[in-house]
Amino acid sequence: MSQILIKYDRVSKSFGSPYRSRKIPVFHDLSLTIGTNERIGILGPSGCGKSTLLRMLLGLIPFEGGKIFFRQQDIKKMTKVERKQFHQDVQVVLQDPLNAFNPVWRMQRSLLEPFVLFPSLKNLLQPENLIKTQLNAVGLEPALLNRYPHQLSGGQLQRLALARALLVDPVCLFLDEATSMLDVSIQAQIMQLIKERQKSKNMSVVIISHDRELIKHMCQRIYAFKDEKFGEIKPSEL
Repeated sequence: MSQILIKYDRVSKSFGSPYRSRKIPVFHDLSLTIGTNERIGILGPSGCGKSTLLRMLLGLIPFEGGKIFFRQQDIKKMTKVERKQFHQDVQVVLQDPLNAFNPVWRMQRSLLEPFVLFPSLKNLLQPENLIKTQLNAVGLEPALLNRYPHQLSGGQLQRLALARALLVDPVCLFLDEATSMLDVSIQAQIMQLIKERQKSKNMSVVIISHDRELIKHMCQRIYAFKDEKFGEIKPSEL
């Protein structure tokens, strides 16, 4: 049995509304675990709270109750140094890749950014060669590095975002509808790459999606939002 890498312990979240005096609950006492070297699926329709789970983990939005742990540490109690390492260890690829890149930077600079941000990567030799190797893995040509984000398609940007995430050797990779702009053949290639990377690097993968077939094919354990409830389900229930 794998060790627990990330744990949501009875977490609650609600949002305010200008049209109601009370907050609108998204979920209450939600719990889930993500183990090391696991592929986890989080399934549910649009607006159910799938992406909210990820935004809370990253500290982008607060939550009212419960705790979230990373490697047994409460994420709210992390120091600045610990938080920086956390953001290297946990990488995210989002559905809208255009917002993941600085619009005035060429892609080369955007993919070199992790080597500037994270101390453990600063001393690596020839990061440009690492970038080209990763681009080849996701099926892209190095010539794209000279372009700006608006000059690329959504599918190219999604693969570039994935390449940048994998460059830092994360211990956990979240894919939030991250292959939605890819055609079927390229999506299959990317999913195979992620499986191989998970096995070779002992990386955990969390796929957030409304695509039942993708979740069923890729994930070893599955959590689902259904009828305003959240919990683990069996693949046979899909």
